[in-house]
Amino acid sequence: NTQLAVVSCSDYSAGYYNALARIAERKDLDAVVHLGDYIYEGLARRFDPTAETLIDQFESTHFNRNKQWWLQFFRVRYATSRLDADLQAAHQVHPFITIWDDHEIGNNAWRDGAQGHDPENDGPWEVRKNAAKQAYAEWLPIRGPASTIYRSIRFGNMAELILLDTRLEGRDQQIYNSEDPTLFANERTLLGKEQKQWLFQKLDASPCKWKIIANQVIFSEFNVQWANFGGKFTDKVQQLQNTLLDYWEGYPAERDDVVNHIANNKINNVVILSASMHCALAFDVTSRATKYSRKGQPATYDPVTGNGSVAVEFAATSITSDNFDEKMGKLYAGTFQSLVNKRLPHPLNYNPNPHLKYVDLQRHGYTVLKLSKDRAEANFYFVNEIGTRTSKETLGAAWHTKTGKNRLEKS
Repeated sequence: NTQLAVVSCSDYSAGYYNALARIAERKDLDAVVHLGDYIYEGLARRFDPTAETLIDQFESTHFNRNKQWWLQFFRVRYATSRLDADLQAAHQVHPFITIWDDHEIGNNAWRDGAQGHDPENDGPWEVRKNAAKQAYAEWLPIRGPASTIYRSIRFGNMAELILLDTRLEGRDQQIYNSEDPTLFANERTLLGKEQKQWLFQKLDASPCKWKIIANQVIFSEFNVQWANFGGKFTDKVQQLQNTLLDYWEGYPAERDDVVNHIANNKINNVVILSASMHCALAFDVTSRATKYSRKGQPATYDPVTGNGSVAVEFAATSITSDNFDEKMGKLYAGTFQSLVNKRLPHPLNYNPNPHLKYVDLQRHGYTVLKLSKDRAEANFYFVNEIGTRTSKETLGAAWHTKTGKNRLEKS
């Protein structure tokens, strides 16, 4: 058997790494898979005033943002995060398998830029990107060249871990408008041509029981347009919709390419690992979850039988980064969570996300992926708080897929 802890989004400034402390205590893990946002731009731990040093003087006195400036910028952030005793302990006990997301480089990064990166003030994007890659390689070394993170790792014949780069390798710039017809262009890419071909070759040729695609962002569709609640929350729904367009939702043609490749080639036992949304999710992976998924196109999925599901997806919540309730308010988050995968009241009368089998939008923690010859199971663990150091955790849920079934069951 193979067991992997899956983590993401460890914002040092947002709280204590209690989830990593629990991971450090475990003796049943083969590795920790970190799906990105290992560091964030902020440093001052809001609960620990003694950790607010290191960077203020540096940033206030250096305005020439050349490679050396950016290299120091990123190095200090890794060094500060590693001050945390729980992160140190997790690294001491377990090997880490890592990929970067956007905050290792810049918020909502893409191939040629990032949200908030101003070349006039911040210098050329390539300078910042190359400095970020160098600092990453210094603190989180991986096999192969530091400039490339997509690669695969085998755990005997049990699993092949296929790690992707959905940020810097080939991603086209985000389109933050769900009504823009160019969003659906066939050539629009998150992976880039070369990496997508590599992914398909890995899926086709892998001799392993389980093909585990580890990527940074949510793969499955996540329907939210219904959540306006009578026009009261237009701004919140728009904010959420824009967030989703940074994920595979913003690259729908390429997402279809991946789903169709798995289906057409009859590739069984694909598990997608994702993150970045700061919530715990479990999906059946399908092209069109409902007839409302894409206007004028029928559903490809039967939520009762699971027919139409070609794989499963497990999304890891954040270690500390703001959850749904911390971003959008507890009332809205609680209401949204209670309805997101249920039959909506009149006049809607349909389930907007029947393929979403499990959802927790409001807790921090980690996932343990358990792989055996018969099944792949995700155990969702949550810590009770991040504002103080605590040893309490809860197993919130467990979902699995059986060999050859390609759909989820509750454990």
